[in-house]
Amino acid sequence: MLLIAFIILACSGGALAATATPIPTNTATPRPTNTATPKPTNTPVPTATLEPTPAPVGVPVQSASYEVVVSNIKRLDSGVHTGDGYYWSANPGYVFIELEVKVTNLQSGAANVSWGDIYVLESSGNAWYPNWGGYKAVKSGENFAASSLSVSKIKNSGFTLFFVDDLYLRVIYIVAESDPTIVLFGVADSPMIEVVVKK
Repeated sequence: MLLIAFIILACSGGALAATATPIPTNTATPRPTNTATPKPTNTPVPTATLEPTPAPVGVPVQSASYEVVVSNIKRLDSGVHTGDGYYWSANPGYVFIELEVKVTNLQSGAANVSWGDIYVLESSGNAWYPNWGGYKAVKSGENFAASSLSVSKIKNSGFTLFFVDDLYLRVIYIVAESDPTIVLFGVADSPMIEVVVKK
């Protein structure tokens, strides 16, 4: 009987395989996984061997295309609450950081950046685009509070943000936690801004 089973198996070309175990899903509060943290497909990390010293928060930096200033940073120990009723908490060893940013167009004509161009760089070399973000384009000279922007989950790093004069951003990242947590922030080809978040 055993010989017949082996002959049938050999003739059919089949192989014994374990039944796949279903992956459990969390139907309650969604929680991000560290491995699912988005990574840019085209990481805009400076390629120069000797990089200039990063600017501190509050100091504008310029490239040929943009002027970028991070006006405020926050550590979100209480998690992320989005307008769609979801609550997200960080996994152990990770932390949420929120940045309020103003990007000024220095080009003639309209400008655009994608979510993948708005990134943080960790000391490990990992670069990430935001997990959540909100934005508003305004006219030159018009003041706007980036803190008032609502944020939503960013699902497409290629989504393009268009603006003529100024672009305000509220962006939230999941990064590896340390004390203090230090990352470099950049927009496309802009010089880097050092973000230091203490516990």
